[in-house]
Amino acid sequence: MARFIRKLKKYSGRLRPFTILPFHSYGCDDTVVICGRVIENLESGSPRKDDPWWRNLRNMTRVFLRARAEKAHLTATVNGQSVSITTDDIGYFWEIVTLREKLEKPGWVDVHFVLEPVKGYSEIMNQSGAILSMPSSAPLSPGIISDIDDTILETYATDLLLSARMTFINNSTTRIAIAGMAELYKTIVRTTPLLSPVFYITSSSWSLYGLMNDFLELQDFPKGPLLMQKIGMANNKLIRRGHGHKTQKIETVLKIAKDLPFFLFGDNGQADRQIYFEIASRYPERIAAVCIRVAREKSKPFTADYKSLGIPYFEFEDGFSLREKLFEKGLLTRP
Repeated sequence: MARFIRKLKKYSGRLRPFTILPFHSYGCDDTVVICGRVIENLESGSPRKDDPWWRNLRNMTRVFLRARAEKAHLTATVNGQSVSITTDDIGYFWEIVTLREKLEKPGWVDVHFVLEPVKGYSEIMNQSGAILSMPSSAPLSPGIISDIDDTILETYATDLLLSARMTFINNSTTRIAIAGMAELYKTIVRTTPLLSPVFYITSSSWSLYGLMNDFLELQDFPKGPLLMQKIGMANNKLIRRGHGHKTQKIETVLKIAKDLPFFLFGDNGQADRQIYFEIASRYPERIAAVCIRVAREKSKPFTADYKSLGIPYFEFEDGFSLREKLFEKGLLTRP
């Protein structure tokens, strides 16, 4: 289908140039994750609150149906080192790279991308991205690993039809944030002058990267890498891992970030409770606290013995009430 759409656009003269879409990523010492996608460039302008539903539907349909460049070649340069990368069958690239020189300063580090010519197509060859540097030689504060759907963004993820309506009929300016969550995360980040890395994880498709990233910026959430899921067709098979990809991605963050502890934020609507308890059981010394939003009053019962692990556990309805609970337990310092 993707190849057919690409050829149809090409021969009708409607195919926009291919471009590199870098995803915010991360690294520690001599290990970095470089990821993104080579895909048809869409320049539709910034979304507005007064955009009609049909325009949002049209723009989101274009996001999912745009052509992707399989087996495209590009070069990424980070920390003075260049790496050759090839995209997969649906245009994605995800590489764990070992650097010759370690990352020395905490914070955001630029990554420069150059796309090699895609035979028969025009392309935007140069793009810039960024990775979050977390060197073990620098003192860091506990970080955040946060689910998105129904934890910081109202998505009704357990209701397929309502969730699809929210995705396709709305845009990043009209999506609803969970009250107080941006303020809570900013409080955690600003508690000390040290870097507190923030990661956002969701089972949504990487195709929604732009929408999710715009939402986080518009709602003033701390900047951080997005950890999403690859969904698409390759070799006539649907690529999707349900929620299992979350466990894999969280473990990768913990391994690369070495000894840094994290707060885990999720909700009771999907699999966060099971995933977080599994992670906490494997890495109890790395988890500062587990916080689960009660997004559904009726959910499948799940019992987790965090007390035996020595890990604080909280349930909450919004960020304001949770912030008070963290203050009371001494996990946050009042400004």
